[in-house]
Amino acid sequence: MFFNEHISDTKGEHHILSFGDSSHEHKALMELKEYNKKEDQMRVLKSVKFIKHPTLNQLVHQLRMIQMLSEDIIGIDHDHVFELKDFIL
Repeated sequence: MFFNEHISDTKGEHHILSFGDSSHEHKALMELKEYNKKEDQMRVLKSVKFIKHPTLNQLVHQLRMIQMLSEDIIGIDHDHVFELKDFIL
């Protein structure tokens, strides 16, 4: 799974959200983080990491967690990784 969305806030920062279960999304975000430091970019990077090979119930639970956490995910104003495995029973 992979999805990126760009959101601008009132401070002119761009919030980049990455959703996925592979290390490729996370690696790309870390590369962008390094670029941000070099170029002094105003980007807030957020990753929502799904668990790998979930059962159907776990997948449904992850999607519900994203829905429940959506305001927190969008509202956080610094780089952050949300590990959905931390919310799965």
